[in-house]
Amino acid sequence: MLDHEAIDAVRVEALPGNKLMVSAFTDHKVVKRQTFVAGEDFEFQSGQIVLPAKLVGSGAREPGNVFIGAMRSATRLGIDEQGQGYVQETTALAGTAFLVIPVAGKVNETSDYSRDEMLCHQPQQQ
Repeated sequence: MLDHEAIDAVRVEALPGNKLMVSAFTDHKVVKRQTFVAGEDFEFQSGQIVLPAKLVGSGAREPGNVFIGAMRSATRLGIDEQGQGYVQETTALAGTAFLVIPVAGKVNETSDYSRDEMLCHQPQQQ
C-alpha cells in the first residue's frame, strides 16, 4: 500500500502513443511507477488531463452523516502559465439532509504544486 503522506514529489512524463508514466518519489527514490493510457485511464481536454468522473452514492452508510443523495466528483490536472502544476477537483451533490431538507451544491477546490526538478532527481547508480 502506498503511503500518500510520505510522497515528496510526483513526476509525469509523456510517452509515445498518448501514454503517461507517473512516478512517485520519497527521499529521491521511486516508490511507485505506473503507466496510464489516454482513452482508457484519462482524457486530454484543452491541454489538461481529465480523470473519469466518479459517481458516489448516498452518504447514509457513514455513521453520523446526515446527507442522503448522490455526489459526482471530477478531477482535472494541468500546468499553469508559470509552469506550475495544479489539480482541480469539482464535486456536485443533490439530495436531502435529515431526510427533509433539500440540498444541492457544487464545490471547486484547486491545489497548486511547485515544479522542482531536484525533487524528482534519482541518484546515479554506481
